Amino acid sequence: MDRRDNCGTITGASIGASVGAIGGPVGASVGASIGAKIGILVDETIEEHTQRSWENATEIPVTES
Repeated sequence: MDRRDNCGTITGASIGASVGAIGGPVGASVGASIGAKIGILVDETIEEHTQRSWENATEIPVTES
């Protein structure tokens, strides 16, 4: 898993911390935690969809002219 695979987690934590910061440091911490958990679900959903897409893909024969 590379950094791109964690995009939803990182983005969720960032947004959650930003929104939570309105409520102070504790809010920022809680917001980051909740945002990261939502992001993990998003990442897993994308991963599952990508895996299914690869499994359902058919190879296209390449012919040289």
